[in-house]
Amino acid sequence: MMQRIPNKFIIILILAFVTIKLNAWEINVKNNITSSPDGYSVVLDKAAYDAKNGSKVVWDKACQEVWPANQFFNGLTRDFDNPPWAYMGYSVNLKKGTEKKYLGWFGFTVYGTNSRKPDAIVYDSVSGFNSKGGDPSFKLSNVSLSYHQDTSSFTVDGSAEKIATDGPFPNTPPATPAVFPGGSKQIILTVQGTNIVDNNGNKIILKGFSRPGLEWQETGVNLSPQDIANMKKWNCNVVRISLNQVFWAKSAPATTLGSYKQIVDAMISECIKNKMSVILDLHWTDEGNAINGQTPMADTKSIDFWTNIASTYKNFGTVIFELYNEPFEISKDTWLNGGPYDGTQPKFKGKIYVGYKQLIDAVRKAGATNLCIVNGLNWGYDLSFVGTNNGKYLIQDSNVIYGSHPYSYKGLSHTHKGVDAPLFSENFPGVLNKYPIIFTEWGGDSDNLWLDHGMYSSYLKYINDNNINYSGWAWMCIPGQPGFPCLIKAWDGTPLNGGVEIQKDMQSKPGNVIGGGGRL
Repeated sequence: MMQRIPNKFIIILILAFVTIKLNAWEINVKNNITSSPDGYSVVLDKAAYDAKNGSKVVWDKACQEVWPANQFFNGLTRDFDNPPWAYMGYSVNLKKGTEKKYLGWFGFTVYGTNSRKPDAIVYDSVSGFNSKGGDPSFKLSNVSLSYHQDTSSFTVDGSAEKIATDGPFPNTPPATPAVFPGGSKQIILTVQGTNIVDNNGNKIILKGFSRPGLEWQETGVNLSPQDIANMKKWNCNVVRISLNQVFWAKSAPATTLGSYKQIVDAMISECIKNKMSVILDLHWTDEGNAINGQTPMADTKSIDFWTNIASTYKNFGTVIFELYNEPFEISKDTWLNGGPYDGTQPKFKGKIYVGYKQLIDAVRKAGATNLCIVNGLNWGYDLSFVGTNNGKYLIQDSNVIYGSHPYSYKGLSHTHKGVDAPLFSENFPGVLNKYPIIFTEWGGDSDNLWLDHGMYSSYLKYINDNNINYSGWAWMCIPGQPGFPCLIKAWDGTPLNGGVEIQKDMQSKPGNVIGGGGRL
């Protein structure tokens, strides 16, 4: 095992005076930085928004400028106009020249009337400190906010240190291509007609899980060899790994323990050891921030991402490339060939995106023949135009699987959250029984809907009746967040809600052993 000596530096966040004028208040925040790790300076990037802007303006600006990943906090749920208030949000960053490393955020609310004097300001430390998505090489601890009435000022205290980590897979060997049992012949999955087959001619049905975490945090969430093994216990034969192209691009090589690339490679290695295939999913791209959620389509940097991924794993016949997670608000032509954003969201206006043809060309130019998944429009669901229109929007490649994300009655109802969506019978006329199909995300996407066992049963019936592959969203345990469609209630794999139906399906109608030729 590679060893690295921890190199710790302590920084006290004593703050230099910054004055922000808000309504009739002057709010002073002390900010004195006394030292720095690895030559970085710890700085606070601030934003302040008052109630008169309205809740949506406050929310949108805060999401864009202060805290990443659309993290909720209860400070934005109070009455916006009575009394007048202001939300003070700070992201904590390490900076060295133009380089910036995000560590976390904190925020607080000040409120009162416009006639109040500064020394009478009342405040709540409502949001506290959150390090979700922070750079894993550094740690910010004991962050606290104090108000000093005598000087009408605030002080933020805390400490930052550089930490060393071997990551969640310190003992996992580098991944090597999967081989058939009892020999050295590599397993290679390809498309043959409507089926996925291995190079011994065995038909493969994939049934497994989507594993989130690596799209928003460079070390993932509760990853370990045991976590991969627990998925296998359900008869899982495919694991979909959600990736962030910014994290991949800035990662140290896979030979560096704890690096992003090493963690991804180790997950592939553990899946291969457990006779499971892997889907590498480009989940989040880069719209100027490494951690900012969904974007309408892949961008120009995605070409480099897939060139690098394909060059690395082109000899891995059981590693599948999902070229982009969920396209939305773009035209069919942009979906295929690249082009402008066609929706109404201001933050995406003027953006130019690349299409699936460019993405698959990047993979093939790198020498990779791996299976590639191409998802539809309308957040990945809509494939109604693919294979119709005289085949205009078919991807001209022999190793393509068409992917769809039927969430919350998409496919079972004409209306999804008030938006029209084609039924299953209308969504797949050009691809069903002509090409392989996979649902890489599906099920409920809100508190009430992912509790609906009947909905999951209906999806599974359609899946099994039509030989559709799937990875359920999501193998994730987040206590206290019922809005996230967790399929497990504990990391040991105890099923939860829709996971109960999926576990039953995997046990009664399992997928195939990768390289084994039979059912699990």
